[in-house]
Amino acid sequence: MEKKKAEEEMMKDYTEEELAEFAEKIPEWKRTSLTETAKEPENLKLSKKLKLQLMKKIEESDAFKELRETDTYKEWKDEMKESGKSYDVFKGNVQQKIDSAQNPIVKGASGIYNKLREMSRETSEALGEMKRRDPTFDHLALEENGREIFEQVYTTFLQKDLELIDQLCSDTA
Repeated sequence: MEKKKAEEEMMKDYTEEELAEFAEKIPEWKRTSLTETAKEPENLKLSKKLKLQLMKKIEESDAFKELRETDTYKEWKDEMKESGKSYDVFKGNVQQKIDSAQNPIVKGASGIYNKLREMSRETSEALGEMKRRDPTFDHLALEENGREIFEQVYTTFLQKDLELIDQLCSDTA
């Protein structure tokens, strides 16, 4: 950190022309390859880390950059600043409108979203508990093993090999 401060102090003494000349000497691949990333606290839950990563990806996307340039987005941001509303208040207002909607598509989509959100929360809690009990737990390996077992049982079922299914599903498997 001290090294960075020293570099910043040294950079203040350069003129604009000297800085531009210096920047031109840096190869393009170096200029675009190095980026500083903020360290995430290590105690964040997996779901929070994934959410932060997703938000970062969304904010860096071209679609989001285009959205920020729209008049509607700018008006919304201005309204939020002027009214002093927080994002949570805005989210609550949108949720109220969705809950009171009469459109069957909106109601259906809302129901599906709520169910998925609840399943996601439960899954996140279960995975967190597994990781707490066994720090070496790898949810990706569990998913892969589960997929392999499913494929094996499903293929066996399609082949009508009930004896093998009994063996796979028994305590001795």
